[in-house]
Amino acid sequence: MKNSELNINDLLGKQLTADQFGSIQVSTIIWLSLIAAFIFGFFWVLRKYVVPYLGSRKAVKKANVLRYRIEILTWGLFSLFALYQLLTDSLYITVILLLLLILAGRNFWRDLFAGIAFKIENKFSVKDPVRFEDYNGNLDKIGTRNIQIKTDSEEIVVIPFRKLSSSVFIKRQAKGKLHSSKIVINTVARKPEEVVQKISDWLYQCPWAVVNEKVSPKITGQNELTFTVYAVDVVSIAKTEEYIKKRLNKLS
Repeated sequence: MKNSELNINDLLGKQLTADQFGSIQVSTIIWLSLIAAFIFGFFWVLRKYVVPYLGSRKAVKKANVLRYRIEILTWGLFSLFALYQLLTDSLYITVILLLLLILAGRNFWRDLFAGIAFKIENKFSVKDPVRFEDYNGNLDKIGTRNIQIKTDSEEIVVIPFRKLSSSVFIKRQAKGKLHSSKIVINTVARKPEEVVQKISDWLYQCPWAVVNEKVSPKITGQNELTFTVYAVDVVSIAKTEEYIKKRLNKLS
């Protein structure tokens, strides 16, 4: 009997960081909503009425990239804060709601987070010539969950961001303004003949390279291949070389 009384007292004496069986308070929802509305309004004004008037087109583009990254960071911090507050109000209800949101909107979240990564990387812009699977055209729109490609036949193709992460999405050759560099690769332990076709395929898959009919790796020595890389800037050329070397090292 004494043992049972001690156990009950121990249980009553424990303090929980969350009211596991309680409900989420209305006041919590109201002030979290107000904070979210303020964040949304602030960045909406910044996007519509501040950034477009910063000066040159180049300055506006850079400011937009920076603004987007700060906005994502802000929403991320707010989400963690809001989650903490909701868990403090009611652990069980918050967990159940989270599970329902994740299960009900699985594709939505996949598209959303893949889209955030796509925009933060900032490799593509509207009007860029692109290729995706059998579609060739220009990037017409970058949305929240998808992109739109206007094909050479004037067809609009909508592609969810989650498909871009599992398929090859390529920036095609932009007429003019292309940089080129001759790259020499040591094929390490493999014979050059074994990797010629692989390097051609990797160049086709590389997101930084601009592929055209001139790209053709050639054997120039023992364990040595030479090919020309085309890209929109010198940084992309360096990234392409690094990409090819990494793929080659994985074969060794």
